[in-house]
Amino acid sequence: MRLIYEYIMVFIAGLGYCILFNVRGYRLIINAFGAVLAYALYLLAFRNTGNVFWSYLIATSLIAVLCEALARITHTPTTLMIVPMIVPPLIPGGDLYNTFYSLFLGEMGTAFTYGMRLALEIGAINIGIIFGATLVRLWHYIRIVHRRAGKLRA
Repeated sequence: MRLIYEYIMVFIAGLGYCILFNVRGYRLIINAFGAVLAYALYLLAFRNTGNVFWSYLIATSLIAVLCEALARITHTPTTLMIVPMIVPPLIPGGDLYNTFYSLFLGEMGTAFTYGMRLALEIGAINIGIIFGATLVRLWHYIRIVHRRAGKLRA
């Protein structure tokens, strides 16, 4: 039951980011369900790996590939797909809060621990987005080269 509640909250958060970025029509629902899918992929990856870095990297890479494909299909800028799908479910807000709260209390050791974990999570998200976008662009490049090579032979 808790998991269903979490999915509903992620869906609503995805809708909120869509409204914030002025996404309209059917793209609103696509992005909100994409956010739920991103969260589900993160939970699945975390259950299988047990590692926060790999979980964020896997989930973000797969969602980035999906965002690139959906952006081409729906004729939408990739940013309008990637932000609502990745930010609500995957931004590590708890670690960010704990880092700054520990800094406020003057507990530098705890703040450093949370800060390093936060940097690792944000780094994994960034690497995942870059990796997913690069895979899609590489696939398009290979298709273009293969198509041109076929025309040259004919």
